Amino acid sequence: MAASTGMNMSTNRTGLRAAGYVFVGALGIQASSAISSTMFSDLGSPAVSSIRLLIAAVVLLLVLRPRVRGISVRQWFNIAAFGAAMAAMNMLLYASIERLPLGIAVTLDFLGPAAVALVLSRRIREAIWALAALAGVVLIAGPGGYFDLSGFLFGLGAGFCFALYTVFAEKVGKADDDSIATLALSVAFAA
Repeated sequence: MAASTGMNMSTNRTGLRAAGYVFVGALGIQASSAISSTMFSDLGSPAVSSIRLLIAAVVLLLVLRPRVRGISVRQWFNIAAFGAAMAAMNMLLYASIERLPLGIAVTLDFLGPAAVALVLSRRIREAIWALAALAGVVLIAGPGGYFDLSGFLFGLGAGFCFALYTVFAEKVGKADDDSIATLALSVAFAA
């Protein structure tokens, strides 16, 4: 009984830590997107995206101090692919935000992970939830509101890159026990 309780506490801590990471990540993405959108007129979206990634890379490298020895060629490929998808997603998202309202651009961006969830669903219930999420995204970003073709295309491109980002995040995350620190290498590559 005591071993079971200890295992449950460990699982609870892991779950809380994961939820904390998601919360901090979501807060950081939304806050930095809102702040960045005010800088586009002065710097343009490519410069703003690059600055954002550079700041994130410096902070993550200093805080997490990832190891670089012992990483296989396959892991380096996944780290680089994750970083490239991250950089492209950011550039395209910011180009979309420059042309569309923030909510529409971010909604288009989230079509990517919603599509990945749909494609990878294994049960009918998972597929229904993924389709519901996709329908919600389409309703939020759909016709009847503000329309800028290039902004929508950039947003959809960001969504495609977000799908790739989602796939490679899993590969980098499952590569070793120090996957959070390895994330810093992907962000540095993206910067």
